[in-house]
Amino acid sequence: MNRPHPQAAEIDALLHAGHTNAAIASALGVGKDKAAARRTLLGLPGYYARRTDPTCRHGHPWPQHLRISPKGKQYCAACRSERKATRRRPREVDTIAVARAVAGDPPAHLPAREREAAVLRLTDLGESARMIAVRVRCTPRTVARIRARRRAGTRLVDAA
Repeated sequence: MNRPHPQAAEIDALLHAGHTNAAIASALGVGKDKAAARRTLLGLPGYYARRTDPTCRHGHPWPQHLRISPKGKQYCAACRSERKATRRRPREVDTIAVARAVAGDPPAHLPAREREAAVLRLTDLGESARMIAVRVRCTPRTVARIRARRRAGTRLVDAA
């Protein structure tokens, strides 16, 4: 049987007031995951505001940005897109790992971006798919896929 959290009433009150999970965790000394679990249980979105408010917590006009998820939860579309934009920043390619892979001494684990950059650089040097696969420690089929993505214009990394 699932018992409610001992501070469920206090957590619920802060959630309905529009506080974030981190603020609730700090104020009540509970984990952010507990606040998030209560938020989900109550059906409140991460950036909660009442429908009657003119804006969301961050000042976006509420009626224009109000969206309802397939599960029936309300959220601010502008806040969600801002949150997604900050989460998915493309990281820089590790040029040292690429240089090592091109030289034939790749690190034990070569991430996809670095592998693609090394394959493209070796392709530009005129190496065969089989030779590139040996140097980068991947399969010739992986080299063929990366080359196909380059031709299609859907690469993970920009041309160096």
